[in-house]
Amino acid sequence: MPEARSISALEVGSAISLLGLLIFAAHEEIMAAASALEQFLASAPVALW
Repeated sequence: MPEARSISALEVGSAISLLGLLIFAAHEEIMAAASALEQFLASAPVALW
């Protein structure tokens, strides 16, 4: 039995698009967090001292 389980193009396509969505969502979160952190670091010295 050479083909125990063949993965269809549809499964591959949906997996790739799902992965792409996850990466996009994570990227948005990372950028938002980085922006917030940057603003905090910019105002932190004023707040601390």
